[in-house]
Amino acid sequence: MGTNAQTMAWILDEYSKFHGHSPAVMTRKPIDLGGSLGREAATGRGVIYATESLFAEYGKSIKDLTFAIQGFGNVGSWAAMLVHERGGKVIAASGITGAVKNPNGIDIPTLLNHKEAMGSLKTF
Repeated sequence: MGTNAQTMAWILDEYSKFHGHSPAVMTRKPIDLGGSLGREAATGRGVIYATESLFAEYGKSIKDLTFAIQGFGNVGSWAAMLVHERGGKVIAASGITGAVKNPNGIDIPTLLNHKEAMGSLKTF
């Protein structure tokens, strides 16, 4: 939690000092260190696949429902974007920097751009 590809590269480097270079020991590392394409989105995408599978059992789909996303880091932000792309309505999102809500729905791409530019949700 709270890590990125650079952090994983540092951890891999430290591990390698003691145990030799073994890229398979660490996930979410940069591509040039043996990381996987699509890794940034993988966990959030897994959340969506599991959600879609559950909803299918009840005859529901993401486009029919509204969502609140708790945790708007790497996993939650990707999940929110994928909900948005599938026609679902995200009405609330929260993270370590604050929370936003709009009962009519949040424009997730705009929120992601805002968070990247400002470093926070609370001024959105």
